[in-house]
Amino acid sequence: MTGAPLRNLKVGGWVEFQDFLPFFYCADDSIREGSPLAAYAELTVRGMREFECHWFDKEPSDVEEALGRAGFADVRSVTYDVPIGRWMPDPSARDVGSLVQFYVADTCDVFGAKPLAALGLTDDERARLVGDAKDCLREWNTQRYLKLS
Repeated sequence: MTGAPLRNLKVGGWVEFQDFLPFFYCADDSIREGSPLAAYAELTVRGMREFECHWFDKEPSDVEEALGRAGFADVRSVTYDVPIGRWMPDPSARDVGSLVQFYVADTCDVFGAKPLAALGLTDDERARLVGDAKDCLREWNTQRYLKLS
């Protein structure tokens, strides 16, 4: 991931990496341990590890350290809390939250395919888990967010 950008970077230049961290957070304790959304996130990360995809479950500090080891200098990380749904009071944040809610719901189907199948979940188990996670996303009375780093 870091080889090509580093080789092509000129002195004084910069490169930017962005990704949503695959964990769900909440401002109101509405995501309980064992909730379908939390279970979906945990299983998705485990499934991605089956494909040797370990960047998927890193915290920003892990990525900063890896970039430093790869030879990047002056590494900085900024993390933003991005709402899921329209619970934020700011109109722009509500619009972003709506888009993120649709994005997360769409990716539930994607990760419900190979990563969850790699864990040995049957088609029915995957469909139920994805459906339950999407149902959680439709709950309008929760203050969920993702971290964008």
